[in-house]
Amino acid sequence: MITPARSPREPAPIPEHHPIPVSKHPESLFENNVTGDFLGLYSITNYDEYCADPLFDTHRDAAGFQKALSKPASFHLKDEKVHSRYYHGDGAGSSYGIDTNVVTYHSGHGDLSDPKGRYTPFLHHKGDCWAWSDRMVIGAKNCRYIFWSTCYSLRIGKDEKTGRQNTPPRTWGAANHGFRMIFGYQTYSNDHFRYGEKFVRYVRGGYSFSEAFLLASWVINPYQTPVAAACGSIGTETRNRLLNERKFSKARVRPTHWRWVALERHSEVRERNLQPPPIPLVGVLDPETTPSPAELALRFGLDPADLYRYGEHTTVADDRRRLSIGQDGDWILHLADLGDSAGRGGSCSDDRAQALAWAFLAEHDLDGEPLVLDQIAHITIDGADDADDADSKGADDPPAPLATLVQFRQVVNGLPVITPDAGALKVIIGQDETVVSVASSLRFLTRLSGSPVSGPPPAQLPDAEEALGRELGELLRAFALEGVVPAVTVVPDTTEVGYDIEDDHAVLAAYRLVKLDFPQGLTKSYWLRAVLFG
Repeated sequence: MITPARSPREPAPIPEHHPIPVSKHPESLFENNVTGDFLGLYSITNYDEYCADPLFDTHRDAAGFQKALSKPASFHLKDEKVHSRYYHGDGAGSSYGIDTNVVTYHSGHGDLSDPKGRYTPFLHHKGDCWAWSDRMVIGAKNCRYIFWSTCYSLRIGKDEKTGRQNTPPRTWGAANHGFRMIFGYQTYSNDHFRYGEKFVRYVRGGYSFSEAFLLASWVINPYQTPVAAACGSIGTETRNRLLNERKFSKARVRPTHWRWVALERHSEVRERNLQPPPIPLVGVLDPETTPSPAELALRFGLDPADLYRYGEHTTVADDRRRLSIGQDGDWILHLADLGDSAGRGGSCSDDRAQALAWAFLAEHDLDGEPLVLDQIAHITIDGADDADDADSKGADDPPAPLATLVQFRQVVNGLPVITPDAGALKVIIGQDETVVSVASSLRFLTRLSGSPVSGPPPAQLPDAEEALGRELGELLRAFALEGVVPAVTVVPDTTEVGYDIEDDHAVLAAYRLVKLDFPQGLTKSYWLRAVLFG
């Protein structure tokens, strides 16, 4: 279903223009008593050939996380500087150890195919390729939050190869000496540089740590399954931490209870488009935030006089709602806590969630730009109840629905925007039918142009398959320079022709997701992107 563009409604009166004040003291994501040892970073791009195969974006991923947090890192160890002794035993609490800082972030390869059910991040050195989860010590000293930006780092459900039931405590219980939360993946993941940056963006938009991690992963690749887990001494404490924690704390926990959430794509509600438009055109986008921050605030019943700016973001909030607007026009409206919505019970079908999402967009005049319903995803929580130890009772129970994510795509020149992290509008509906949040990366289209940005229009459009084939060839050549020849699998239903947002233009492009299986038995996925007219 596509909503047509329509004449805008009579706008609400906007107060006289006044400069938005700049905050010199941004809200920290750390509790006030955390005054140092904020963050430690590990990232591995280049591996010894005996250990693993190369990656491209891990250093930028870790550095982007640190930059977005606006806190100094005690260290950022890269490639050959990363040793297993920093993860195991007494070395975990050393100057460069995994347990040295309140937050630890590791970006690289990872796997959970060990017969004993141990997870290992792959390291650089021959003879020192692995750090094993059952030998790690995390939380005995300082670390309370550990981010694994790696494949298969937080698996749930039955392992297809071994038949073993995976859970976070079964993989990470031995390592947990007091950490509060852990983040990772049930599946393989994209090699991408914006996971950490996007996570911080969503937390600053009002989401809890667990929601922010799930959504940051979704906007990079909705075909992977992120997982966030929390630990505590009793069930209610653990559930509250899982769904509501928004500040990094240095307080240790007694990890007798575990709860976890996951975000998994459930269905696509439209067919992938494989044909270019009858007349190829370039979309020219408004470089300013449209609607303006003041107009957006009024739409959601917030006072524009309370807007303030820090860095690239403009924010306004009251006791119930928080609106955060990015410099590139993206915005997040946080309306309710997912934990509160889940606590009220209820059951919301996918059809009902779609109807509620459409109604919300119409009520707040958000359906003026053409939109198409794109995908449905489910946020689920493990099957344990609050009194259970999820390791013993919740592990074999099916996950319970927590919320439904309804995603729309912007339409340009009759085709959807297919950029993974742009041109989308996401509405999260709780099981009690509450609209929990809305996140938009739509851009206002000012006009369509027959003149490509890059130069004269081509005599004819490139064939999408051939263009994607050339992009795959370039990717494989980059690996060949490192002496690596991965096996390629096209992820089903990911090939599409549509519009790609590039700065202030929407250009005609083709996208495809490929999974690369490396000779060392590891996996990563990559988006292929080929511009057809732009």
